[in-house]
Parts: sequence; structure tokens; C-alpha cells
Amino acid sequence: MVRIAPVNLPYNPKTLWFDAGELELHAGCDVVVQTARGTEFGHMGEPAFEATPDQVKKLKTPLKPVLRVADDEDRAKQAELEARAAEALPVFKELAAKASEEMRPVSVEYLFDGDKAVFYFESENRVDFRELVRTLSSRLHVRVDMRQIGVRDAARPGAVLQAPRRRVLPGVHPHGQGAGPVAEPAEDLGRVRQAHVLSSLRI
Repeated sequence: MVRIAPVNLPYNPKTLWFDAGELELHAGCDVVVQTARGTEFGHMGEPAFEATPDQVKKLKTPLKPVLRVADDEDRAKQAELEARAAEALPVFKELAAKASEEMRPVSVEYLFDGDKAVFYFESENRVDFRELVRTLSSRLHVRVDMRQIGVRDAARPGAVLQAPRRRVLPGVHPHGQGAGPVAEPAEDLGRVRQAHVLSSLRI
């Protein structure tokens, strides 16, 4: 029987399913999980459970694993990354203002590995940010992903920084974590799109 761990990640409005394995997991615990983006820090709002045969059949990709229950060191690291993200946002705003009048920075997310950051911005039009990626990488010494979000998403409270809990339906997460609850389509951040991600650039 497959044990499922429902996990919420800080910058994702969806509840994702992960393979709980033999770990002792309960509602309210913090966890470190493996995703397509790398290692990420998450929180379990609900307890782990055993999937039914029907739920297992609907899994179109293997579930990514819960690597471990987060300890004090993991929580301290996550707090440090959040502090780095807060410090990076003013830099992002400063450099974006020089790069394009149409680009409006929204937030910065440092992934748990610490060597890559995602810079979210809002723009009504397509933006050429290749030079900005180079400048951010050089200034902050981190690999850079740029993600453009829709105007309505950026204006909605909590759309990126604090993803609100949503009524969930069965589905498959686009980053490959397998089938699990995803946001109601009408309320989903489906308009959030990756805009020419340059994830491997380091200067």
C-alpha cells in the first residue's frame, strides 16, 4: 500500500502528494521533499494516509519522496533563505527598473538547496530579461530563474507570497510530483508561467 503525504510548499498554492515511505509523519510537521526543482521545504497540514487502489491507479507518474522530517537545522536554514529572499527583493526592484519599465517585481524565492533563486515579476507584455538575469546572477551570486505572472495574479493578495488554501480536486501536478490534490481550476494560478527560464546561468 502506498502512503501519501499531503504537503504544502511556501510558493505553491496547491497541496501536493509525496511518497511518505516509512517515515513517521503527522499533521503540523515540517518536511524536506524532493521535487522536479530540487530539494524543497514544506509543511503538512494534514496527516499521511494510505492511498486507495483507485487513487494508486490514477497516479500517472511516480510520487517524489519525502526525504525526511525537518529538524531545527532545516527550519533555521529555511528561515535564513527567507531572509535572503527579503534582502534580494529590493535589489531585484532596483535592477528591474533599469532593465524595463514594464517589469514589476513581485517576490523572490530561494530554493532549499540555496544555489538557485526564482524571481517573480508581473508584466502585461513579453519582456527580454536576459541581461537582467546576468546582472542578478553576478550581484547575488546565485543561479536565476525568472517567472512572469499574470496581472490579475499579482494583484491578488497572497497569489505568490502566501498561497491561500483552496478546495482541492484530484489531478497531476505540472512539476511531476504525481497525482494528488490540485487547486480548483477556476481558482488555480494556471496563468503563472515560466518565461524563458535561464536556470543554469551562473556568473
